[in-house]
Amino acid sequence: MLDSTGRLLDEQAFRQRIFDNGCEESIRKTVWCYLLRVFNESMTNDDKNQYIIKAKERYHQYGKKFFHLNFIEK
Repeated sequence: MLDSTGRLLDEQAFRQRIFDNGCEESIRKTVWCYLLRVFNESMTNDDKNQYIIKAKERYHQYGKKFFHLNFIEK
C-alpha cells in the first residue's frame, strides 16, 4: 500500500481494504490519519513526521493560551 518513502500508492484501494478487513492495532493511529485525510497520499514518512511535530507544538501552544486565559478570568 505504501512505497519505499511512505507515500500511499492507491488511496481508494487502501480505503476499501480497511473497510473490508480493518487493520492491526499497531498501525491504527496512522490509518485514521489517512481515513480522516490528515495525511494525504503524497506525504512521505518525513512529511508525516514533520506534520505530527508541528501539530503537537500547536496543540501545546493552544493549551498554554487556554490555561492562561482561564487563570486570568478566575
